[in-house]
Amino acid sequence: MRELSISWAADAGLPIDTALVKSQLRLIESDFDAAIESMHIPAAVQWAESLMRRSILSKVHTWTVDSFPWASYEPIRLPRGKCTKIESIVYIDAKVTRTLKGASSTIPGTDYQEDLSNDSGALLMPPQGGAWPSADYDAIKPVTITFTAGWTKTAIPADILLALTRYVSDALFIPNALDIKDAATLDIKDQLLSNWCIRRM
Repeated sequence: MRELSISWAADAGLPIDTALVKSQLRLIESDFDAAIESMHIPAAVQWAESLMRRSILSKVHTWTVDSFPWASYEPIRLPRGKCTKIESIVYIDAKVTRTLKGASSTIPGTDYQEDLSNDSGALLMPPQGGAWPSADYDAIKPVTITFTAGWTKTAIPADILLALTRYVSDALFIPNALDIKDAATLDIKDQLLSNWCIRRM
């Protein structure tokens, strides 16, 4: 199964806000508020999510692949970390669009098994005794999985929040901080995120 693309909702909000950053950095003046909100926090989130290969704040994702696994016993491992819901698996078979539903779908189904317990991402299997269906290899989007990944705002791990605020702090107060790769003081951000990095997509 070859991965083609993944996209996610852009309007899910941000995991930290200006008030939190200012309280952590003990900033009283408002001179940097606009820059923190419009530039530094979004940049921090993009940096952290790219490094960890996971979504921080819960949002809907659409993942497109070119086939189901060939072996009936082979699982599908979803990207982007902690998964809370799998809405559907939509695929094209003989030029007909078909939909599979599971336990966490809005309208639940039994078309596949799902395990949402792992922080590294959901695991999907065909129903016991069953197999994955076939999909048209020549369709533009043969298989599309829609799922929700990321934490709620109150459940985001503290070390991730601290790494985000540290990123903003470095961007504001250390000249060329984000261009320096080997300074010991700048390694703290990466260390804070190291336990949450996913080694696959």
